[in-house]
Amino acid sequence: MNGFSENVFEVFDVLQTTHRFLPARATSNDRFAALVRSEADDVFTYVFVHDGRAGDVNLDVDLWLAPPNSPDDALDNLYVGYKIRIGSEFDVDDEFFLNCQRRIIHLLPYANQLVPAVRLELASPAFSTRRLQAYRIEREALATLLNSAKDGNEAAREALHWAHLALLGDADLDTLKDKCVLAAGRLMELQCFSEKVLEFCDNQVSFLASALSGPLYAYALGEASSRQ
Repeated sequence: MNGFSENVFEVFDVLQTTHRFLPARATSNDRFAALVRSEADDVFTYVFVHDGRAGDVNLDVDLWLAPPNSPDDALDNLYVGYKIRIGSEFDVDDEFFLNCQRRIIHLLPYANQLVPAVRLELASPAFSTRRLQAYRIEREALATLLNSAKDGNEAAREALHWAHLALLGDADLDTLKDKCVLAAGRLMELQCFSEKVLEFCDNQVSFLASALSGPLYAYALGEASSRQ
């Protein structure tokens, strides 16, 4: 893990030890860090830290209440959920992050009050984007994979296992995608996916695996957070 993400995760320690947030190591990098916790099966709270200083803009800390999704900028394109700016500065130090953590903690008791709004927005979106349409199909494909894993399909179980390894920082998203390729191929052979899913991915295993890897990683994060 790079120095930037490591510093963010270290300074946001209380969010992890007391408030069930998990670091999203697989999607974090030298300019971005994310932490996630599950409010419910269908609504997550995200903390995103974007470091734009290399481009001469501020470092931003944002809190999101949104549906389960890969913890990255794809949430902006989904256009479902609510983002709250926590802090934005160019010259930052640990004190800045600690103050942001305090602001987040002040908001957390009210996070559940936004859960119905997120659910309503997902069911009846103000903006029905192409990303949202794809998201719904990805969720259907994910449900098929998870049900197959529960039913004992070995390839699906292996993909889920590697999602949990990615959660621990012991695998990256590229490796997880490779495991999703194997799982998607096997489940396509068994005709487990609906016609809608197959049409969406144009019957391409690699396309479907790409659509599965992010949601599967998000599922692992949510599952682990709910057990905290």
